[in-house]
Amino acid sequence: MQKLFTNNTDKIVFESGVLIPPGESRPVTVIPSSSKKKFDPVPILDRPVNALENSLAGLTLDQLNQVKGAEESGANRKTALTLISQEIEKREYDAELSDFARELSSVTNLDELLLAVADDEAKVAMVEQELQSRAEKTKDDNK
Repeated sequence: MQKLFTNNTDKIVFESGVLIPPGESRPVTVIPSSSKKKFDPVPILDRPVNALENSLAGLTLDQLNQVKGAEESGANRKTALTLISQEIEKREYDAELSDFARELSSVTNLDELLLAVADDEAKVAMVEQELQSRAEKTKDDNK
């Protein structure tokens, strides 16, 4: 099973044998385990806030929400909650971009879409790349 893994750290990460540079995403092969362990956020929250950021990178969105809930009901450290919330926002945005990229090829009016996403640089770049790709394909088809 393929899963998109995003490296939200400052360092290179290897996930399932795939090198993922900082700030980038790569599809990785994930082998589902037959036994699911219940996630326990306590060991993560026992760490100091400055060590918390690196611990969050390997967590799923659901686990991040569990960590946030545990922090809110436990120590309720403002800095820790901010870090966790920022990580959740990054993951949700990454998921939104992935969905946008998947749906982009089926959009017929890219100029209209470009106007609709004008406030999001990443989406604008994706639409412009799709426009360029379609222009090159049309040019090649006309030869």
